[in-house]
Amino acid sequence: MSRFHSEQIGGVVYTLHAVPDDVPVLHGHDSGDPEQNRRDKAEILARLDAGDVWAWADVEVRATVAVDGHTVTGSDYLGGCCYADAADFMQEGGYYRGLRIGALKALVANLEQAARRGQAAAEALRKLAEEPV
Repeated sequence: MSRFHSEQIGGVVYTLHAVPDDVPVLHGHDSGDPEQNRRDKAEILARLDAGDVWAWADVEVRATVAVDGHTVTGSDYLGGCCYADAADFMQEGGYYRGLRIGALKALVANLEQAARRGQAAAEALRKLAEEPV
């Protein structure tokens, strides 16, 4: 998966990744004109053939933090993305901010799960310390 952008906001590093989407290209958008839809699809396929991942991309945003030397990550995804490039995808009012929010929510959920495991491990250690050997 190719990384196109990375930024740190507070203590979280956000990275934008994209690969060609494996969902078949139907058309760029439904213009209401079948001929326009055919031209849009042909353009997308030509861009993909030329190696342009942003012609029809599966996009992932990862939110990452380091905790005691370990990396914890949350991700959010969106498929069927047709953009000029990463900068076009990241335009204000587009999907990038929403994916960042979704990745942050997933990161928080993963951190909460890790905290619960840590508490359970601490309780197990406490019980083991009380048992005779």
